[in-house]
Amino acid sequence: ACLAASHICEAGTSACVSPALCQRTGLCVTSALPGSGLWRYKTHMNKHDPGGPEATLRYGDNEITILRQGLFVRCAVTGERILLDDLRYWSVDLQEPYRGPEEAMQRWTQTQAKAKP
Repeated sequence: ACLAASHICEAGTSACVSPALCQRTGLCVTSALPGSGLWRYKTHMNKHDPGGPEATLRYGDNEITILRQGLFVRCAVTGERILLDDLRYWSVDLQEPYRGPEEAMQRWTQTQAKAKP
């Protein structure tokens, strides 16, 4: 069986064509799309260890735009991974994500201190 994050791949052994990739990245290659040269990936979600690719986002006033698909972004203050579903705090001006309100306030305080003459 294809193992990722210590659990058996949901795609099953016959569907996973690259167990090594699945173990390394958490992405299970389930099939090729005919004639396209593209692979279809099944992502293993683990809230405590979101393996897989890091997303690239553009942060707007009330929305985010995904520029590059991924499972998580890194907090600009702590460097911790933040699942996209859990992302609630970011700076439009700095284009940075934050784990929570404490990190957002810490960055805001830093930028305000630098802006004062």
